[in-house]
Amino acid sequence: PVSSCAPPQTRTRHPRAHPFHRAPHPQAESYWLYNVPWAINRMLNYLDKRYDRPEIWILENGISEKKEAERKGAAALVDPLRTKYFRGYIDEVCK
Repeated sequence: PVSSCAPPQTRTRHPRAHPFHRAPHPQAESYWLYNVPWAINRMLNYLDKRYDRPEIWILENGISEKKEAERKGAAALVDPLRTKYFRGYIDEVCK
């Protein structure tokens, strides 16, 4: 009977409790956003197996950089975090 079922466990976790927050991945300006290229490869492999090789379009993908708005002139063009981000994600998508 339903009355004998235990209530679902509920627990609140701080958003930074996720394992990615303890891993050495570069962090974006957003506290929850990290540069983890292998994750897109894992997701694409999952979708490939789960849905029998569907056509997938990646329409948006990017990262915010800390203190980006403060950079002026030539310094605004130096963007190593974003360059590493896109290289990593493109490499993982192409695997």
